[in-house]
Amino acid sequence: MRRKNDSVLIGLALGVCIPIVVYALFLYLDEFIEAQKFMIGGEPFEGFDNVYMPFAIVTNLIPFHYFNRRNMFNAMRGIVMPTIIFVIAWAFINRNIIF
Repeated sequence: MRRKNDSVLIGLALGVCIPIVVYALFLYLDEFIEAQKFMIGGEPFEGFDNVYMPFAIVTNLIPFHYFNRRNMFNAMRGIVMPTIIFVIAWAFINRNIIF
């Protein structure tokens, strides 16, 4: 049975929007913590900038799991495509650290 929201476009939209919003939230929280001077010393999360992006990409597992539980396979395909592109982009950006 085909569901109303089982389309690749829904999955693509969620697969692109969710990591971007979560990454922006991570950056905002990092700047907020630095501005409030909660931590004594240097930058509180210095060196963690390259870790925010993988956590943002992993948040795609939430809608992926939701669509999997409801057998919405086309939407799952839509989420996988931008996730793979984001992972390749992250690996390219951090190629000096990874390889």
